[in-house]
Amino acid sequence: MLNSRSIYICYFCLFLLVTSFVLNGCNNIKEAKPVPISKHEAPPTKEDIPITFLGHHFILPIKIPEGRFYSTSGWIDEQTILYITETGPSTNVYTYNFHNGVSQQLFKSDAPIVNVMISPQKKYILIHSSPNNFEATLTVLNIQGEKMMTQSIESTELAIEWNPFNEDILLVSSFTEDWSFYTYKMNLSEQKLDEVFLTQPFAYWLNEEELVYLDWDEESPSLFAPVKKLNLITNEENELFPKIFQIAMIGHKLLTIQVDENNTDQSINTIYSSALKEIRSFTLPQLSTYSGWLVPNYDYIETEEKLLTFAPLTSGSIDSYRGGYQLILKSLQSEDQEILFENLNNERLSCSPSGKYCLYGNYLDSILDLNEKNILKLIKE
Repeated sequence: MLNSRSIYICYFCLFLLVTSFVLNGCNNIKEAKPVPISKHEAPPTKEDIPITFLGHHFILPIKIPEGRFYSTSGWIDEQTILYITETGPSTNVYTYNFHNGVSQQLFKSDAPIVNVMISPQKKYILIHSSPNNFEATLTVLNIQGEKMMTQSIESTELAIEWNPFNEDILLVSSFTEDWSFYTYKMNLSEQKLDEVFLTQPFAYWLNEEELVYLDWDEESPSLFAPVKKLNLITNEENELFPKIFQIAMIGHKLLTIQVDENNTDQSINTIYSSALKEIRSFTLPQLSTYSGWLVPNYDYIETEEKLLTFAPLTSGSIDSYRGGYQLILKSLQSEDQEILFENLNNERLSCSPSGKYCLYGNYLDSILDLNEKNILKLIKE
């Protein structure tokens, strides 16, 4: 029988496969600090050639002002993204405007930056840096780059969930070296970090006051677990669904993924409103992995109420699968779906607010034009 530590190691690995976005780094650092934007502009030169997307000019590739490109972090608005560079021992966060070709330095850290998260409504930016192997520093900026809150937490790994119903609130689960965990509610408006007592480290905001999570049984390891709901005000707990493989919040909606134990060739994906009313259900071919089944990368386009997901052509084992992945757009308002691309790799996605463009790749270093079906590199190779 697996012990508690082994259980959480297994679940943590599964969590990383499905949802995590981790940029590794653990060097010693000095203080992390924001940098005035106006001092770090890199205007385009005459050599920049605009690329036309749907009548709009996109200036590509990005000219890195200093250091080496590491990864893109997502969209600030329809024409602006965040990206990370490394310069010797320091790490930098820049904005880049596709229309004028200007990079602006938003933040500089003498520590490695592990992760950068943009809040759902683009109000805040969270920067997770790593002073050492056993500590995390969370710095929250507003969209103009002004520091709102800084918090140090003892940890070797973090799982962070922004509350899409109230962006001043985040749920932070901290893992120690022995894989025990502590969970906190981070309140930006009150500048507080309060411990929350949960039985599971990975939870999602169903609404402003309630969490949902998979309630794994430490004594009886399984690929499935019941989904439970916890009210943080009353501490009332209820079971919602009996046997689910994976859950996530997409916008204000709950996505559950389950498997028919008599037919494991397909996953059953069901989307519910925050009031738990079923909106749509669909199946996808699935690939088995050493820890269960692969959950392909996806993103939700809230303005269009559409889910963009990768899907393998056939079921089977991921070790032997060579068929490539389709990129499929599924409507939540009807049974409609559209295959946008064929034979892509199953890599990360981050779509613009309108859903016209998506950053794509393990480092989000390409851009997909979903209307014209083009793929362009952000960085010159």
